[in-house]
Amino acid sequence: MNRILSVLKAVAVLLALAGVAHGQAAITLDSIGGVHYLDSIASGQQVTFYFRYTNMTGTNMIGIMNGYRIYSPDGGAWKSVRIDTTGLSNRQFDLVVMPMYRDTIDHTTPDTVAVGCAAMDSAGLPDGYDGTAVAITVDLSDGRAIGKRLCIDSSFILPAGVWRWVGDDYNDHNPSWDGPHCFYVRDMWAGVEPAATELPESPFLRQNYPNPFNPSTTIKFTLPRATRVTLSVTDILGREVITLVEKVVGPGDHSIVWDGRDRTGTSVAGGVYLYRLQAGERFETKKMVLVK
Repeated sequence: MNRILSVLKAVAVLLALAGVAHGQAAITLDSIGGVHYLDSIASGQQVTFYFRYTNMTGTNMIGIMNGYRIYSPDGGAWKSVRIDTTGLSNRQFDLVVMPMYRDTIDHTTPDTVAVGCAAMDSAGLPDGYDGTAVAITVDLSDGRAIGKRLCIDSSFILPAGVWRWVGDDYNDHNPSWDGPHCFYVRDMWAGVEPAATELPESPFLRQNYPNPFNPSTTIKFTLPRATRVTLSVTDILGREVITLVEKVVGPGDHSIVWDGRDRTGTSVAGGVYLYRLQAGERFETKKMVLVK
């Protein structure tokens, strides 16, 4: 009888993947294993990206399906990609923890790695969980990505097309995502930066670092040509906090530090903020978290 109930619960988890989104859950890049710098990583090695899962929804997560897309926007390539889900223990998910792949073989076009989990008798990912759950390793040892960018972003799991968490309440709690995360790949032995000729075709805004942060964080962006730029910070409701840049900026890489203060010089409260780059006709917005 218990086995039948467990199977029915597992089926309900899968059906709940079409539920209504609400709740507070997050997936964030926790750390990087391997030789890396503020906004770049070294070739000639395997680089591991560790992702933190945070569940503050008030309910246990009995179903998880997440995909991660590895790609290079400017033609870089890699040897292989693999995902490790040891942070999601069998104690939490006793039905299935299964890495899934869309492997492009030549690794010159995007690869997707993914994980799907469902709890039967166990509780699933408990409410209050906040730890490293997934590691994605990209092998850059053959040097085919030098001078290019490598990015990791969320991705639907084909052919299912889902990216969500299911709570013990059988509601869909879509986790927030702090990506994409993009890095320039440097020559591990020569230690060279990408040449100026490797500038992107359009303005490129990077994820701030560190994130979350306290008391300050660095925001970087790259321009292909001289452009009038406005870089501003708003609260989650879109109300302007401060304008960090408002002028014509030359081509190349640029960075600016935000010290967590508004336009009057007053320290702002902890929470989620948005930073928005307007470069000519292009707009791009990313999230950052100030912790106090």
